[in-house]
Formats: sequence, structure tokens, C-alpha cells
Amino acid sequence: MVTEKYFHTGEIAINISEWPSPYKDSPDMLLIHGYGVSSQTWSTTAPLLSKHYHLFSLDLRGMGLSGRITKQHNRYVWANDVSNIINKIFVKSGYLVGHSLGGWVSAAVASINPNKVSAIVMGDPFTGSKSNIHQKSKPEINNEIPSLKSINTLSDALDYTKMKYPTLETDILHRLARMTYDFDTGLLSWAKDQSSKNCNYEAMFSKIKCPVLLIQANPDKGGIISDEETERVTSLIGKSEKVKWENSGHSLHVARNHDFAKTVHKFLLRFQT
Repeated sequence: MVTEKYFHTGEIAINISEWPSPYKDSPDMLLIHGYGVSSQTWSTTAPLLSKHYHLFSLDLRGMGLSGRITKQHNRYVWANDVSNIINKIFVKSGYLVGHSLGGWVSAAVASINPNKVSAIVMGDPFTGSKSNIHQKSKPEINNEIPSLKSINTLSDALDYTKMKYPTLETDILHRLARMTYDFDTGLLSWAKDQSSKNCNYEAMFSKIKCPVLLIQANPDKGGIISDEETERVTSLIGKSEKVKWENSGHSLHVARNHDFAKTVHKFLLRFQT
């Protein structure tokens, strides 16, 4: 019984999915996906979390079914979009759960809108230039832009995805193809020219007052932050905890969806009255 609707920030329409509240006064929670995908990435985790929370997910602008980016786009545009949205959809302060880029967005929202965020969970989050160890180089992005711009139909996207990931299972392949089809290729050009100079990451993390759990993936299996970076980030946040999943790569919320949901719920239970 998931419902989808658009929320207009006054500047752009953002696609939001909502699950029924499992019981009276159940806490609000918003899931925030990573770069290049959409809320579809939570498809196996969301049903588990929806048993305990009044759950929402969204497509960040430039991805999924939300509006496209503009030339003035920067990272904080995503945080401002989410901040505006939770002001409307959260009855009181709620929880943010973000993966990769969504982890950074969760942290940024907690720093600028503390009254609406009770706690956050960051799954292998992007944390700035020091977590770029697995990001694509500019030549790689330059080579990828023409291929993505040539995708005009969902069938094109499926062919592209099959070529890129020939061993994927059919269900995952089709889901990824859908996310590829919905991706704004303008974000590739934007990402190629971006640096971390427009964001003071240390100041942002230091402003977070709510409890934070950082779930780190193993860098040897594709995780994007090192042990040292995890330690640095959590030391900047006043109420933070960290856990490392040695057997997990970057997409830990997909590969270990049950463990991810259990870990999130166990952490957040401590702050519910």
C-alpha cells in the first residue's frame, strides 16, 4: 500500500513514496538514496523498516522521478530540498537514514534543521574529498556521458545496463535499468567539475547535535571511506557511534538488507519514548 506523490518545494517537484503508519504515533523516517540511483534502491529494505516507522523515501533532484538540476546546482541544494520536505511531512522530529551521498545529505540536513531531526544513520556515507577513493575519474565520466545521453527509451537503458553488468540477476538488472533511464545526465557533467571546496565538511559535521550511527563498509570490498576517515568524521560529531561491516561492500543496505534494517532499528529504539 505504498503511495507516491509529488511535493513542490516552490522551486522543484520532488517524488515522494509513503508507507502506511504501522501504529498510532509511530516515528517518522525518511530514506535518502545515493548518487546515480533513486528511491528504488530501498526496495528490499523499506518493507522491513515500514513495520516500525511511518516511512517515507524520495528521489533526490536529478534522479528518479524528481525534477532536473539547474546550472546553479550544488550539494546543499539536495539538503535544502530535504529540509523543506521534512518540515511538511514529519509530524514532529524524525529519523533520516541515508546511503552514500544520502548519508552526506542526512548529515547536512541535521546540521541545518536540528529541530526536525532526532537521529540519523549513515550507510557508508560520502564525507568529502577524503571519501572519493572509488569515484570515477574525469576521463571515465567523459567517456560515459555520450553513452548515457544516447539512452532514449527504457529498452535502451536495459541494453546499456546488461552490457555494463552482464552477471546481474534479472530483477536487479531491470531495477538498475529503470534508475539509469531516470538519471539526469546533467549530473555527470556537474560531478566532473565539482570539488569539495564549496562545503566546509568539518563545520557541518561539528554542528550535528543528534545521535548518529555510521555503518562503514569494507574499503577492500568497495566501501568508499577508510578506517581513518570514519574515525575522523565520528570524532567531529558529538553523539556518534560507528560499526564496520567487514564482509560488506558499498551497497550494504541492498546486499544485507535484513541486517541493515535490524541495525537501524536497534540503534533508534534507544531514543524512542
